[in-house]
Amino acid sequence: MEQKPGWTYRFISSLNMQIAINDTTGVMYTEDKVRYSVEEQRLLQSIDYALPLSVHLVKKVFDGTIVSIIIRFPDDTAERILIHCNVHIPSRCASVRRTISYMR
Repeated sequence: MEQKPGWTYRFISSLNMQIAINDTTGVMYTEDKVRYSVEEQRLLQSIDYALPLSVHLVKKVFDGTIVSIIIRFPDDTAERILIHCNVHIPSRCASVRRTISYMR
C-alpha cells in the first residue's frame, strides 16, 4: 500500500493486509479498497481490530456495514471468546442482517 501524507497506516494480521486511516475524516480503507466508517472502527476497537476475514469478505462482497459486535466468554474462561459480528447487507427489497460468529 502506497503511503501518503495525512494517513496513518497499520498492519492487520487477521486480514493479512495493511489499512489506512485518514487523519482528518477517520475513515479507514483496507488494501483491497473496502471502506470502514468511523462508527465501524469504534466497534472494531473493542476487539483490537482483530477482524475475522469472513466478516471482511461479507462486508466487501455485499457492501455491508458492521452494526454490532458482541463479545462473550462461553465457558467462563478469558482464554477463549466468542465474537458475534452483525453485518447489515443492503437489499432492494428489505434490510438483511447476517451474524457471523467465530472463536478467538
